[in-house]
Amino acid sequence: MSDRPIPGPYDFPSPPSDLCGWLQPESQREFAKFVVADDGPFLTYQEYLTHFKDDRGEPEETKIWEYAKRLLGGQHVPTWRQLIGDCVSFGCKNVWVYRQVSEIAREYQEETLRFPFAPYYYGMSRTAPDLGNGRLGTGDGSTGAWGAGAMRTGTLFDDDNNVPAYHATVAKDWGRGSGPPEWARELAKDNPVGKTAKLSSVEQVRHELINRRPVTMACMYDLEMQPREYRGHHVFKRGAVVGGHQIALIEWMDDPFPAAYLIGSWGANAHGTPINGEPPGGAWVRAEDLEHHMRGGYSEFFAMSLLAGHPSEPNPSPL
Repeated sequence: MSDRPIPGPYDFPSPPSDLCGWLQPESQREFAKFVVADDGPFLTYQEYLTHFKDDRGEPEETKIWEYAKRLLGGQHVPTWRQLIGDCVSFGCKNVWVYRQVSEIAREYQEETLRFPFAPYYYGMSRTAPDLGNGRLGTGDGSTGAWGAGAMRTGTLFDDDNNVPAYHATVAKDWGRGSGPPEWARELAKDNPVGKTAKLSSVEQVRHELINRRPVTMACMYDLEMQPREYRGHHVFKRGAVVGGHQIALIEWMDDPFPAAYLIGSWGANAHGTPINGEPPGGAWVRAEDLEHHMRGGYSEFFAMSLLAGHPSEPNPSPL
């Protein structure tokens, strides 16, 4: 890979370890607990695929962010910036948003694009009785399995009544004690994720992304803040491990090399300026580096789909 870094500005000279809030050892135990339970929320990947009869085999030309810009007046989905170690919830939030983009603009489902309130996912993941159940105390962080489980409980939206603005204090408060307020749980419960599966190969990640089903990825994060220009693309280079971090994979390409586009939650200036109009705050991750992360001990890759979104007027034709 070329050593020429992508131009800035960069808000962080190095990955911010205090914002790496994925707690990997616990997540493996929790995932094991979920999959052995008869009523557990996670399907095997083969069971998950039975819900999708018309999957594509090759990437399509239109990128998922181009669908998003059709819905948002030509603008990208915002690149959110987490303020504490609540990356798990933002990895889930981006999966919801980009999956709903596809459901509306590509599949013409009758839904309204709304943005989830990340502290709800964060708080439920840490405090719900069958998830974190308060075991993490006052420190920051959560697990991939708990985050995926929180999405199954529902989705609270940024613009729901009484929802506060995102702030470090709100995220911390909702992740402690009894968790999100009861009124928030009531509002959220009508909008759950329907189906969830843990992925175990890069081939499965590719299949999900080319069928416009974004994937949340958690790993021991070792990607440098400054991507490199590689074969005309904005690409992450591996470096030293910083900590456990969770993000979202939203797009796939096969040419000129196999890679997934990673979108994070460290702000629009976290990774320089994309080369080909991709969303800011992210870069491409080559397939071999995804394989490295997937085999790196405690990594978690989840596919989540069949969202119960907010209903809209009929959406019978392409935008």
